[in-house]
Amino acid sequence: MIADAKARVRLHIEAAAKLYDEREALLPALVQSTGLSPEGVRFAWERSYERSISESDLETLIAEAAPAASVLAVLSSNVFVAPVRALACALARSAHVFVKPSRREPHLVRALVRLEPELGMTLLTDAEASVFQGEVHVYGRKATIDAYRTSLPASSQLVSHGPGFGVAYVGPDADLDQSAAR
Repeated sequence: MIADAKARVRLHIEAAAKLYDEREALLPALVQSTGLSPEGVRFAWERSYERSISESDLETLIAEAAPAASVLAVLSSNVFVAPVRALACALARSAHVFVKPSRREPHLVRALVRLEPELGMTLLTDAEASVFQGEVHVYGRKATIDAYRTSLPASSQLVSHGPGFGVAYVGPDADLDQSAAR
């Protein structure tokens, strides 16, 4: 286990960058599990996959992450590139991180965990995750969050990252192409 939170997050991001370099090996599995075309998977790798962190963002992440004895990240299947950030947040909080991959898309997170054995992250089954004692971050639909809320022991703390929507205001004089790019 690595005690220093910054070191844990840095190691995780380095593994994410290494996985990016090996991304073509995961392409067939990701095409099958996500339903995206090969071009769609490649687009997500290029545009949305996080593989670096600025020192300023790392400082902010660590400063805002309250330490926890253990953290379980229950990952959603909707966005295959999302585990990088979810696990970075968990690692900022604890040296004892457990992961419940999505049943539909487990490939990326398994590859990440394989590339960072020094972090000692443990993959859990559905049954193990549903009775986890500690801090539980659930990413997903309201039904998934509700299921964890009812199954977790009273000693667990549930932190939900559920569905939502974004809103942006574009003024009448704004350049639409430039606004859309932002």
